[in-house]
Amino acid sequence: MPTDPTVSPDPGDRDREDMVAVFTDEDFERYERELPAALGSVVEAFPAPASDLVARSLARGRRRRRARTLRRSAMALVLVAAGVGGWAATDGGLGRSSSDSADRTRFPSAGDVRRELVPYLTKVLPPEGVLTGAESRFEADAPMVLRTEAEVSGTYATAAGKSSLIVSISRPVPGSRIELGSHAYCTGVRPDNECVREPRPEGGTLTVRKSTKKPGSPDAEWSVVHTRADGAMVGVRVSGAYDDSGEVVGGPNMSIQQITDIARSPVWAPVIAAEPTAGEQVLGLVPALLPGGIRLTSRDGDSRNGEFVVQVGGGRHLLTVAVDPTPPGEGQGCPPGRPEGTGGEVTLPDGNPAVVDLKRNVDGRVVPPSLIVYRPHGLRIRFEVDAPPAKSTTSYGELAADSPGLDLEVLKVIAASPRWDTR
Repeated sequence: MPTDPTVSPDPGDRDREDMVAVFTDEDFERYERELPAALGSVVEAFPAPASDLVARSLARGRRRRRARTLRRSAMALVLVAAGVGGWAATDGGLGRSSSDSADRTRFPSAGDVRRELVPYLTKVLPPEGVLTGAESRFEADAPMVLRTEAEVSGTYATAAGKSSLIVSISRPVPGSRIELGSHAYCTGVRPDNECVREPRPEGGTLTVRKSTKKPGSPDAEWSVVHTRADGAMVGVRVSGAYDDSGEVVGGPNMSIQQITDIARSPVWAPVIAAEPTAGEQVLGLVPALLPGGIRLTSRDGDSRNGEFVVQVGGGRHLLTVAVDPTPPGEGQGCPPGRPEGTGGEVTLPDGNPAVVDLKRNVDGRVVPPSLIVYRPHGLRIRFEVDAPPAKSTTSYGELAADSPGLDLEVLKVIAASPRWDTR
C-alpha cells in the first residue's frame, strides 16, 4: 500500500528496524554454524524424490513450452501475412450479438467451474486408454479479465503406446491476434504435411493438421482446432510421448476422428461460459472506458495485452495496456532505491494504490510514462503512453508528441473502473 510521508512509521516497523541494528558478528557466526544441521534435519523429514522426477519435470516443461510456442507461431504468421499493426475500430464490433447472449449463458458464479479441469478431459478421452501426469491451468476465481484461456494436458497411454495431449479453451476477441491465428493455422505448412480448414454446417470451422518434425520422420503431431459459431475455440494437440530428455518421440496414438470428438465435445461448454466475453477482455474493455473527447482509431493485441491508437486533440497517441496476476511478493508501492523525481505512489479515485513512472531518459533510451495499478483479487494493470517524436511515421500513421495526450488523471479514471474487478 502507498505510504504517506506525513504519517509516522508503524511502531512495529520501528521495532523491527531496531532489532536488525543490534545483530552482532557473533550472532551471524552462530547462525552459520547451526544452519547446516537445521537444514539437514528438515531434509531428512521428507521422502526422497522419485527416480523419474527429472524426466517428468523436463517433459512437463517441454509440453508447456510447446503449447506457448505453437500459439506464438500462429500469431506471428498472422502478423507476417497481414503486414499491419492493428485493425480499424468499428462501433459495436466487440459487443454481444443476439446469438452470443443465447449461446453463452453465464454461470451464476465462477465457482460452477472447478479450477481443476482434468475431470473434464477424462470424460471425453477414448475408453481404451489411461490418462497420467495430468495438470490444468485456469484461474477460475480470478477477475474475468485474467480468465482468458484454460489449458489441460497430460499423457494418454494405450496398448499401442503413449502420447502427449494438450487441450486449450478460449474465447478470442474478433480480429485479435489469437482469432486471426486460427485463420492462418495452415499458413506455411510443408508440402509433405496436411492441413485443412473447413466450415461446419452448424456454423464455425474445423481445422485439422498433421505435421512431422521433418519429411519422413515418425515423430508427428496431429491437431484439431474447433472454432464454434459463437467464436469460442477449442484446440487439441496430440503428439508422440516425451522421452527422458524431454523430446517428443513417435506419433499420436489417437485417430483424427477421436481428436475431433474431443475438440467438439459439449463438455467444454461450462469452461467457455466461465471465460470473459469480448467486451470483458482488455481489447474490448479499454475502448469502453475511454472518456469523451478521446477517439479510438485502431487497436491490436491478444487476450491480455492491448495497443490502442487514440486521437486526442490534433494528434494521435499510442496507449498500451497489459493485465496479469500480481507477482508473488511484489509490493504495491515504489521499489526501494528508486531515483528521486522519476515517479511515485498515487491513489486512484476508488482508493486503490498505483505507482507512476514519469517519462525519462535512461542510458540514451526514452522510458515512456506509465501507471501500474494494483486492483483487488490479485490483478495488476500496466498503462503506458508512448508519444513518438512529432509527426513520426509508424505503422499506426502519424503520431504527434506536441499535441494534448492522455495525462495521468485520465489514466487514473480508466484504471479506477469497477469493471476491472468483474468475476
